[in-house]
Amino acid sequence: MDIVCPRVRPGVVENKEPEYYRVYLVTREQLHSCSISQSDTPLLNCDKPDRDVKFTFKFQEFSPNLWGLEFFKGREYYITSTSTSSLQGLDNTDGGVCRATSMKLVLRVGQSSSNPLPLPKEPPTRFPPQHPEAPDNELPIKDNDVTNNADITHSEGDIDTEGRASSTEGGSIGSEVGLFVGVACSIVLLLLVIVVLLMVVWRYHRRHATPDRDVQQSLSLNTLATPKRDSYGGK
Repeated sequence: MDIVCPRVRPGVVENKEPEYYRVYLVTREQLHSCSISQSDTPLLNCDKPDRDVKFTFKFQEFSPNLWGLEFFKGREYYITSTSTSSLQGLDNTDGGVCRATSMKLVLRVGQSSSNPLPLPKEPPTRFPPQHPEAPDNELPIKDNDVTNNADITHSEGDIDTEGRASSTEGGSIGSEVGLFVGVACSIVLLLLVIVVLLMVVWRYHRRHATPDRDVQQSLSLNTLATPKRDSYGGK
């Protein structure tokens, strides 16, 4: 799923100032109160009116990327912005368009009204959520433990990507497996380099040791082929 901040197209909208937003993945309480913390990292910065800026969600329970977002079935995830749509109010942390125009987005992962899913259990390797129990079928979500910020600028087929990410405490099984695989690959590569170096040294030593043996054999053959002279004048 993509969230896109479109660029300003000349001639389409006249006499209207560009709008600026910072979009956040927030908790349920933050969504209802329309307030965020200064320490929260935005998913998307809509601050380039001359470009198309896009953030792409990849819905996966385990991300191989250490800073990748993870989404679990049966949970709800909340997105909003507290900016005021002006450049001066870009960093506003309370109210903004969340309260003025109800700019809110709820992502329900793997849910269906005809086939509700049971409450998922928190994985043992995840940082425990800090939210009270949600009423009815609404499920709490954990804090912004992992967020991505990817700005994709494209103009008629030209794409430039900038990635920024931050993470808080807690890891995931996917990140631990990725770290283990990376360490194992590094060890294997190191062993291969050592083996190659040993083979090069051995061949170098063998190549330089061969002429000495050839010289010794040549001297031995010359000695055997030289006739002995008679000490009494050769008679």
